Amino acid sequence: MTRDQRAAAAIAAVALVSGFAVLSSAGPEASDLLIRLTLGALGAELLLVAVAIGGALLGGPRPWRRLGLGVGPSRLGPRGLALLVLGTLALSHALDGCLRMSGLADQTILGELPHIVAGERGGRLLLVLAALGLAPAVAEELLCRGLVQRALTARFGAGIGIAAAASVFGVLHVDPIHGVLAAVLGLYLGLAAHWAGNSWVPIVCHAANNLAAVGLTATALDPPGGPASIVIGLGLAGFCAWRARREGSDGGSSPKAPGVQATLQREPGSVDR
Repeated sequence: MTRDQRAAAAIAAVALVSGFAVLSSAGPEASDLLIRLTLGALGAELLLVAVAIGGALLGGPRPWRRLGLGVGPSRLGPRGLALLVLGTLALSHALDGCLRMSGLADQTILGELPHIVAGERGGRLLLVLAALGLAPAVAEELLCRGLVQRALTARFGAGIGIAAAASVFGVLHVDPIHGVLAAVLGLYLGLAAHWAGNSWVPIVCHAANNLAAVGLTATALDPPGGPASIVIGLGLAGFCAWRARREGSDGGSSPKAPGVQATLQREPGSVDR
């Protein structure tokens, strides 16, 4: 077993044990609804980390590369990353606007979030930001854009890899309505991961989106809605994706980036053996 495999196995074991421990403390005896929600979410995300790393360990001696973490710098560069973060926020805003206009917002899990988080400050808000903002960004991207998308892209091509990972991403959100919207956002994150050549870019985009959503909810700020806002959000998301792709094509990549793509093409059965 290589050093990377030993480190990955240790982290997966810690995540697994910690996940079950946190979930066990999120039962009805937890002090209030906010604590139960955040601990339950944090425990579930820790288990997803264990699943993602465990799956990467089964594939060969380079688990971090299989998850898209040890594949070198992004091919997009800082400007490409900034554009994709902005595009993710714009698309998320547009999708939220569609949900509100449909009248289904209150029927989703997210519909309860404002009533739970609004007005929170200090340590309790930091717990929410960690459990609902950062933890899902890391865990879900490692599993979906890291393990699932990279493996399927290497075997079946980018289209199937991105679509399948987005579908898994939607299923992870449990609620059917929220899951459909998450799958659409997952397609955008999948493109970001594919263009960047690693999982760091979608992790950053996902984290920025989640942290912004929690922050707006906690401060009770209501962003503008309506058809015009939706159209602007979709247009901005598309423009940012186009410009970010151009950044990669025009030289935002590092010299090592072609080697990453070559690895994907040379080894159809595995990303990083």
